[in-house]
Amino acid sequence: MSWLPLIRPGDWLIMLLSAAAVGASIPVFWQGGLADRAIIRQEGKVFAEVDLKARKQFEVTGPLGTTLIAVEPGRARVVSDPSPRQYCVKQGWLMRPGGLATAAVGLSLVDAAIPSPLPGVKPGLANIVTLVVLARYGWGTAVWVSALRVLAGSLLLGFFLAPGFFLSLTGTTLSLLTLGLARHLPKRWFGPVSLSILAAFAHIGGQLLLARAWLIPHDGVFLLTPIFAAAALVFGTINGLIAAKLLAEPALSDVSNA
Repeated sequence: MSWLPLIRPGDWLIMLLSAAAVGASIPVFWQGGLADRAIIRQEGKVFAEVDLKARKQFEVTGPLGTTLIAVEPGRARVVSDPSPRQYCVKQGWLMRPGGLATAAVGLSLVDAAIPSPLPGVKPGLANIVTLVVLARYGWGTAVWVSALRVLAGSLLLGFFLAPGFFLSLTGTTLSLLTLGLARHLPKRWFGPVSLSILAAFAHIGGQLLLARAWLIPHDGVFLLTPIFAAAALVFGTINGLIAAKLLAEPALSDVSNA
């Protein structure tokens, strides 16, 4: 079966608008220019403000250990940190305004909440089930299934009531609210692909907002927006196509009654 017939006219519009939004987010969140000072934060509070005209080194002690920060004229970087995945070290030199070396513990929590092949980017395969349930059994059943998935998943993975649980719950809640509105779009023009993309954007948007408000209280977290938005478009489209193909097949109950 070809995949193109599964894409409805309105789906192309949603994909085009989403791609435009991703492109527009790059200059908005990744502004150019040279930085003249570095702000070092610890647990959301300013630890030091450093003039980027001199060579200096700072040690910042956190929950996991000590982070060493090096400052040179016009740039700064994390030389070493105690986190297992070394995200801050791998960022290299930060030279542009808004560049943020996020606290290792904050990124570790976000990464643990969003398991994926790339840090912070998740395929969201469980959303395929949500889309199928929504189409066949209604929004109420989709909410019940999603809530059960979040609860059972957090218990099985061991992060119930941990930050990862609330990130997942927030993303799922906004995703379901978006689906509740989007399901009223004309079905002749908008199919599972549109619903999947909109839900994916709502999901990652909710997680970014919660991370900004709670885990990483700094606007630098929004530097991730273009990456997450692109991932939402790609994985939302793929998941929507899979859901559309599944919905094109007769339901198990229909087969049994045939």
